[in-house]
Amino acid sequence: GPLAGQVSPSPSPAQSAPSKSPEQINIETRAALVNILCLPQVGLNGVSGSGVVIDSRGIILTNAHIGQYFLLRDYITPGNTICSVRIGSPAQERYTATLLYLPPAWVATNASQLVALQATGTGENDYAFLLITGRTDPTAALPASFDRLEMDRGYADIGDPMLLAAYPAGFLSSQLVQKSLYASSAITYVTQLFSFDDTKRVDMFSIGGTVVSQGGSSGGAAVRLSDGKLAGIITTETTAAATSGRDLRAVSLAHIDDSLAASGQGGIIPLLSGDLSAKAAQVNTKIAPSLTAALKAALKGN
Repeated sequence: GPLAGQVSPSPSPAQSAPSKSPEQINIETRAALVNILCLPQVGLNGVSGSGVVIDSRGIILTNAHIGQYFLLRDYITPGNTICSVRIGSPAQERYTATLLYLPPAWVATNASQLVALQATGTGENDYAFLLITGRTDPTAALPASFDRLEMDRGYADIGDPMLLAAYPAGFLSSQLVQKSLYASSAITYVTQLFSFDDTKRVDMFSIGGTVVSQGGSSGGAAVRLSDGKLAGIITTETTAAATSGRDLRAVSLAHIDDSLAASGQGGIIPLLSGDLSAKAAQVNTKIAPSLTAALKAALKGN
């Protein structure tokens, strides 16, 4: 599959004509885009973020700094935090979800950021997988298959054109986020490449300042315009007053794949294979409690 194997050499000019128009790629990307809204009743600030459906069975790829709210659903009181998956424009709640995987290494490094006004994570290990479990309207059935984006773990290169799609919420009040949050997309180019260690791997790439460069876009899609495949998810931004001055960064699918392999999960493809409900149940009973405990300790200032 597109996630296996080594970094392929650049295609010859004969092969590199885009297979889909930018308009078609935008339509497909928005169809797979979701908004994740987590609203605690007391004690915590809520979060609005973005995510991308990457599997027709309803698996969402988003950031760990959004996924962590699924670990805190019973913080302070049982059921205190309600997270819903919203779709459309304006975003309307549609699905419930559960945590399928969140890197313990991310929690170990970033738990203290939960109460920080301006989180300063590097983007390393900032990913999480959610599994859609039901409809927010319990009388409605789940679709037989979800619109999704194909993934490609090939390395981005400087100058690669990318389509960004997300639910930016940086300038909206919490009331507007709940009532009139719209999806947004922009075409941009890769401007810088980053590695989290001294290898030549592309763990993160910079995609400049666009309308999407604001809070809430985290977890949104960075899609190659050459083939319409997901290359990474938006994770961090440098701060600047205007969106055009902010440098948006995306963590690459290569980094996510390598990180999963390094932590014993095999990679993205093995993680997504088999009985997903059973995997999610195991994560929530075996792994989640210690992650939740670490986040709670940070919230209490320990």
